[in-house]
Order: sequence, then structure tokens, then C-alpha cells
Amino acid sequence: MNKPDRFTDPSIAPGKYGVATLYFDGGSRGNPGIAAGAAVLVLTDRQNVTVSQYLPRATNNEAEYTGLLIGLEKARELGVKKLKIHGDSQLVINQVKGTWKLKSENLRSLLTRVKKLLTEFEKVELEWIERARNHLADAAANACMDAGGKTEKPAVSKGESKLAKLLKTLQPVLVPGEFVFCSGSGEIFERARSLSIGQFREKEGIAVILPRAEADRSSLPYTAIFRQITLSVHSDLEAVGFLAIIASRLAKKGIAVNVISAYYHDHLFVPAGKAIEAMEILRELAEG
Repeated sequence: MNKPDRFTDPSIAPGKYGVATLYFDGGSRGNPGIAAGAAVLVLTDRQNVTVSQYLPRATNNEAEYTGLLIGLEKARELGVKKLKIHGDSQLVINQVKGTWKLKSENLRSLLTRVKKLLTEFEKVELEWIERARNHLADAAANACMDAGGKTEKPAVSKGESKLAKLLKTLQPVLVPGEFVFCSGSGEIFERARSLSIGQFREKEGIAVILPRAEADRSSLPYTAIFRQITLSVHSDLEAVGFLAIIASRLAKKGIAVNVISAYYHDHLFVPAGKAIEAMEILRELAEG
């Protein structure tokens, strides 16, 4: 069985954190099929620690339990004493609480291990949340499945620089959910900020990209609603013109786009009502 990812960041040292929030999720492609469990620990200084575990064959519920299990193990390793646990699986949350009966014997050993780990914390709160609020753990589980368990970062990750090849291998992925750009300050904003998928420090303040549901829940103002399209091809900074071609093609069809180039992939944020049309344009671009 693959072990969860381990982190060696010296700033995230055992015993440093007493309180944390744990988001867990899991998924299975085939149910049963290839699967993964994942957890994201939001620490008191707004640092996130992500762990994931690849499962060659498992059900969705087994993957969900695995996500919770490895999250608890990481929290224990970091010396967390008080833990708030959030997950979008009603089955897992309610079975752990004891309000739902266990019906699948395949889950018994996982439930037993989870309950044993819970006794090692001074205080634990479990809460079911909507899927939109669980996007970080969901993304980690899907990334683990995509990688087939090979979640290690390459020592050298030089991207593709030839425009023709980049365009030919372009595989746009429409990320579930709606997103907004927000800014703000104070305790409510900081809580929402910990759940952002991206943030920028600007002269005027900190801007974050949030799931729309989280912005609404926190009453944060926004002016537009976007869908996220991830370009699942790793482009190099030397690939001059790659994103310009994409932005130009979308602009010709009247689709504005915010482009964010991350470490591994480029991400496009397009108006929510134009997302399907944008996906069709990108597929046409890839087909030449």
C-alpha cells in the first residue's frame, strides 16, 4: 500500500500546532476502481499541509475513509491537540459520529482505525460540509488518481517550449464549480482566504480566488463569476506566444479570460456563461 506523502518543510514541525482544521475527501473511478484518499490540514498560521494516498482498487467510501485516516495520522504527527474535521461524505461523518449504522464489512477496519486515532486528540469536532467547500481535498484526491500514486515532484521539471506540440497536446479540463475574485480584511476574510485556490499580494491589498459558494457564505463582494479551465500540458516559460494564441482565439469569439500560470499548468478563468463555448474553442485549437 502506498504511504501518504510526507513533508520536510522545517516550518511545519511536530509539536508546533495545537489547533487545526482537517478537510478530507476521496474518490474512485469505477467504484470500485482506481481511487485515492486525501486530506488538507489548515494550520493556525494559515499554512496548509496536504497528504494523499493512491489506492489501486477501492470503492468511493473506502477512499473517503482513507482520506480521513491519513489526515488524522498527519495531524497526530504534527502534534495537533484540537481538531475540527470537515468532509462532504455524510456516510463517513455519520458513521464516525455513531448516528448511522455500519452496513459494509469492508469499512469496519477503517472505521475502527479512525475511532482509535480520534481518542488521541483532546478535542474533536466533526461536521458535514457541501462539496463546494471541500475543493482542496477533492482536488488533491483527483491529482493523486491522475498521477497513479506517483505524487513526487520531479527534480527537474522543464516544460514543453515548442508551440506546435503544445497546441497539439492541449487537453483543457473544466474544473467543477464556480469561482470569484475577492479582496478584504478581518477574521472572516482570513478564514475564507485559507480556502482559496490562489492569492496575490497587491499594492492595494490581498486578492484571492475563491469558490463562489465560500465567498457567498462569508458575504465577500465580487463583480463577476468565473469557471476555471486547466490546460493539462506543462508549458515552459520559453514557449513565447502559447498563451497569447489561446487568449487571442478566445477574444475573437468575445470571451474575456484571466490567465494564471502556475508551476505545473496554466489556468484560464472565463465568464461562467461562456465556459462551454471556451472549451469547444480550445478543443478546436488542439485539433488544428
